[in-house]
Amino acid sequence: MNQDNDKALITIEPYSPHWPIEYQQLRDVYEKHLKGLYHDIQHVGSTSVEGLAAKPILDIDIILGDESALSEIISRLQQIGYRYMGTMGIPGRHAFAAASVDVPIGVPEGRMDHHLYVCMQGTLALENHIRFRDYLRNHPEALIEYAKLKQGLAVTATSMESYVSQKTAFIIGVLQICGLGDDAIGAIRSANEEGIIDIE
Repeated sequence: MNQDNDKALITIEPYSPHWPIEYQQLRDVYEKHLKGLYHDIQHVGSTSVEGLAAKPILDIDIILGDESALSEIISRLQQIGYRYMGTMGIPGRHAFAAASVDVPIGVPEGRMDHHLYVCMQGTLALENHIRFRDYLRNHPEALIEYAKLKQGLAVTATSMESYVSQKTAFIIGVLQICGLGDDAIGAIRSANEEGIIDIE
């Protein structure tokens, strides 16, 4: 993909109260089809933080207590239209992609784009999602600073990878405040700078 096409994909919108409603519609489907298999479901990423400008893409973590239910969850998510993408280089985090705009089956027409992950409880992938989200929810000044950073990068970044990597310093700073250790911080920094994950 060329740089112009990548750049066109970086769209930051003002917070919308419709985002948590869209999340709940998706959550209802997962609860119905995965009943008894998961520990929790969490709305993460920027769309989960009230008042925060964001790319209009939901990030959702389905949390497992252990891996014994993983194969059954993969099978059930495939039944409602998801493609299993593996860990994509992130230990303890399994990614799923919607195979079409009609996925998942059971959500009203017009659903938002979304990233779906199945995460093992206690893993770094889950911890950084939850801690970063909760910090922004509880620190309005950080929320404003992060929104300005993303809005600026949406204009100046030359690719999606550049957009992701240039947010790293802010994200790492927050996670250090939240108490993540040096090894965890190093792993997150490396993944972000390589564009493997986009902690929104």
